[in-house]
Amino acid sequence: MTVGSNGLIYAASDDSRLYVVDPNGWEVARFQGDHWLSLPVIAADSTIVVCGVNDDAILTGDENSTVWAIRQHGCEDLNADEAVNLIDFALLAAEWLNCTDTEWPCNYDGEELYVRGDINRDQYVDFSDLAAIADRLLDDVRWLKLSTPPGQASNPNPADGTTGVSTDTYLIWTAGSDATSHDVYFGAISPPPFIRNQTATIFRTGRLSENTTYYWRIDEVSLSGTTTGTVWSFTTGGSWPPV
Repeated sequence: MTVGSNGLIYAASDDSRLYVVDPNGWEVARFQGDHWLSLPVIAADSTIVVCGVNDDAILTGDENSTVWAIRQHGCEDLNADEAVNLIDFALLAAEWLNCTDTEWPCNYDGEELYVRGDINRDQYVDFSDLAAIADRLLDDVRWLKLSTPPGQASNPNPADGTTGVSTDTYLIWTAGSDATSHDVYFGAISPPPFIRNQTATIFRTGRLSENTTYYWRIDEVSLSGTTTGTVWSFTTGGSWPPV
């Protein structure tokens, strides 16, 4: 849990969410992460930074106490431009050169303001952070070799047009080629609203209404782009009439 200078409380919970609560205990906002989230830290510009298991970053809050969120390309993306490149190396080098003495910010103990270049959060800006950027840069080079967007999602279950579906069901599909994650759209209207991005190819709908038609779509995502899926539908069943 982290308390900002504006009094807002930021807490990463076991349910993979970052909660923002005001001093009176009222929830201001919440942001969904992938699996666990790290302890929030306060950046020098009053931004709150929290990283997920997939090394994506959620940023929320600023000096005006507004609440917003950005999904960065990764914690190695130091300037948050959705790419890890030589600019991030330069930013790391600049911070590294500033950490040649024993004074702040080089000796921070985890309770001080967040040092941007300390990618692995070991309280030092050093070769381990350089290696982290290099590893991500090499990964990006490999991904950028993909010249085409991912393939389209297929094999929906429930199949398109199915009736009598259980009111507590799962959406299952086959991932398109080269897809790294999936944007899930689901609802009782067409086109269905966006629900979340996830890496799994299964989504639990939660309790549904009886005798209702639902629509869903899966957009496949990769660094080469996003491929819009087909809108599928199914209709739930109803209770059996009394005998």
